[in-house]
Amino acid sequence: MSGVPQGSVLGPILFLIYINDLDDGVSSKVLNCADDTKVFRKVKRNADTHILQDDLAKLVKWSEKWQMLFNFGKCKCMHIGHGNVDEEYKMGDTILGKTRKEKDLGVTVSA
Repeated sequence: MSGVPQGSVLGPILFLIYINDLDDGVSSKVLNCADDTKVFRKVKRNADTHILQDDLAKLVKWSEKWQMLFNFGKCKCMHIGHGNVDEEYKMGDTILGKTRKEKDLGVTVSA
């Protein structure tokens, strides 16, 4: 038997230590809450879309290295505000679906 018993105080602490370097080398803002990760960046020009795409690729590379793979089916892109560059983003070979409304920690955010 290996691992940490579910429900123990130690589990969340070890998980946070494990993912501590997730955003190393990523220039976009990364927010982690439990096992949920959000990446966001203000996109004003095409160069920003390339930076965001590069950051997503770095996160995928990290996840493969540490065998903590993202569920690409649950990964989505939300463009917030007006006049956004309507860019397609990918994680691995998967094009991220777009959403206009998401519920996060009980709060609904809509674009």
